[in-house]
Amino acid sequence: MSNKIKDGGMHAKRVTGDIITYIFLIVLSVIWLIPFFWLVMQSFRDGKGQFISTFLPKAYTVNNYKALFTQFDVMNFPRMFMNTFFIACCTCVISTFFVLSVAYCTSRLKWKMRKPYMNMAMILNLFPGFMTMIAVYFILKALGMTEGNRIPLALIICFSSGSGTGFFVMKGFMDTIPKALDEAATLDGCTRWQIFTKITLPLSKPMIVYQIITSFMAPWVDFVFAKVICRTNSQYFTVSIGLWSMLEKEYVDTWFVRFCAGAVLVSIPIAILFMITQKFYQEAMSGAVKADARAAPSDAPGKENTPMETARKRSSGISSNGLRTWGMFFLLAGMLGKSILQNGLLNLGAVSFGQLLEQMQTSRAAMLYATLALLLQAMETCAVPIFAFLLVEGVEHTSSLRNYALRVAGLAVLSELPYNLATSGKLLDTTSRNPVFGLVVCLVMVYLYQKFPEKNAPHLLLRVLVTAAAVIWCFMLSIRYGNSTVVLFAALWAFRGKGSFQSLVGSAVSILCCIFSLFFMAAPMGFLAIHFYNGEKGPENRIVDYLAYPALLLVVGAAGRLLF
Repeated sequence: MSNKIKDGGMHAKRVTGDIITYIFLIVLSVIWLIPFFWLVMQSFRDGKGQFISTFLPKAYTVNNYKALFTQFDVMNFPRMFMNTFFIACCTCVISTFFVLSVAYCTSRLKWKMRKPYMNMAMILNLFPGFMTMIAVYFILKALGMTEGNRIPLALIICFSSGSGTGFFVMKGFMDTIPKALDEAATLDGCTRWQIFTKITLPLSKPMIVYQIITSFMAPWVDFVFAKVICRTNSQYFTVSIGLWSMLEKEYVDTWFVRFCAGAVLVSIPIAILFMITQKFYQEAMSGAVKADARAAPSDAPGKENTPMETARKRSSGISSNGLRTWGMFFLLAGMLGKSILQNGLLNLGAVSFGQLLEQMQTSRAAMLYATLALLLQAMETCAVPIFAFLLVEGVEHTSSLRNYALRVAGLAVLSELPYNLATSGKLLDTTSRNPVFGLVVCLVMVYLYQKFPEKNAPHLLLRVLVTAAAVIWCFMLSIRYGNSTVVLFAALWAFRGKGSFQSLVGSAVSILCCIFSLFFMAAPMGFLAIHFYNGEKGPENRIVDYLAYPALLLVVGAAGRLLF
C-alpha cells in the first residue's frame, strides 16, 4: 500500500512538473511569435507611415504585396529577390561541396600538412569575416569583378570562400562514423569515392542538412559584403540591401508597410528549404538509432533492449493521439479568444469589432481584448490542418467509413450547444456551426470521391466539382473554418502518402485559404506538428476522445460567463 501511495505521489509530481513546463513553453512561444505576428499584420495594413497608435491595423489590404511586384520607380524588388535566390543557390552548392570534401579528407585521410592546415583554419576562424572586407573588395576590384554582370559572381565567391575553413563541425561528425565500415568496404573492393558516396554521405545526412541551410541563409541575411561590392549598382542589389533602402528617410513613409511585406516574402524560401531538408534529417537520425540498436551486443551488460525500450524507440515523435491533443489545444485557444472578444465587447459597450478598434486608441482594455483575442484566434487556425490530416489518416485506416462518419457526426451534434455557449453565450445560435461539422462534410466528400476512383480527366473534374459543392455547403451552413477545412482536406487527400511533399502542398494551400480568413496566415504552423507524426495511434480511449472536446467547450463557456 505504501509503495502505491509513493508511486501515486511521484506521478502527481511528474504531471505537475510537465504542466508547468508546458505552460512556460507556451508563454515563451507566444512571446516569440508576437513580433512575427505583428510583422505579418503590418504587411497587410492599409496606410502609410511607420508609426500607428494601435497594435493592429484598422484596415487591411493586399496592395502592399502588389506594389512590390508592380512599382519599380524606386526599387525593383523581384529583381533583388531573384538576384539573392541565384546567389544563395550557387553558394549553397559550392559551400556544401567544399565542406564535405575538406571534412572527409581531414577525417579519413592522412597527409603531411594535415595538422598545420587544421591549426591554420582554426586560427582564421577566430577572426570575424567582415575584417577582411576591405582586402577582399580591393582584390576583387583588381580582378575587375566589382562592375557589371560580374558582381553576382563576386558575391558568390565572397559567400563561399570561407567554406573551406569551416569544416570542423562536419569533420567532428564524420569522426564518429566507425572506421571499421570503411575497412569492410575496402575489403569488398570499394574505392574511396564509393566509400564516400555510399557510406559516409548517407550517414552524414543530418550535418549535410545543417550545412545546406546555413550556407543558403548566408546571402539572405548578409548586408555588409553585398553593400560594399554592389555599391551603387542597383540592378544587382540583394534583398537585404533592398529592405534596408525601404527604411531610408526619403522612402520610409511610403515603403514601410511594403518593407513588412518584403520581409514576409523573404522568409518563405528559407521556410520551404527547412521543411524539405527536415525530412532527410529525421530519416537519417532514425536510421542512426536503428543502426546503433543493431550494433549493440545483445548479451552485453546494461545494453539489453527490453521490449519497453524498443517500443519507446519505435514511438519517438508524435502519435495521432498527440496530434489530436495539440489540435484540441489550438481549437480551445480560438474558442477562448472568441469568448474574450465577445464578452469584452459587451463590457466595453461596443457592439462590433470596428467599434472596438476605435476604442483601442484611447482604451487599454480594448487593446488588451482585441490583441489577445486575435492572437488566440490565429492559433486556432493551426488546428485546421492538424484535424484535416488526422481525418485523412483515419479514413485510410478505418475498417468502416460509414461508422467513422457516424461517430464524427455524433461528435459534431454533441458539441454544437457547448460551442454556442463558448462563443456567443447562448445555447441556440444559428450564426455559426462548430468546426467538427466541416469534418463531416469532408467524410461525405470522401464517399463521393470513391464513386470516381480512376484518375482520368472526367473523374478528376467530378472530384473538383464535389469539392466546390462542399465549399458552398460549408458557406451556406456557416461552419466555422468549414471552407478552409474542405480545401485543405482535398489537397491532403490528393497527396496522401507523399510525406514532406504533402505538408508542403498543405502549407501552400493554407496560405491560399487566407481568402476565407486572414487568420490563416498562421495555419502553416500546424504542419510543424504534423511533420513529427510517427504514424502510430498512441493510447486510445474513444469515450474520452469524443467527450473531451464538448466538455472543454463547456468549461470555456462557463469561464467566459464567470470572468465577464
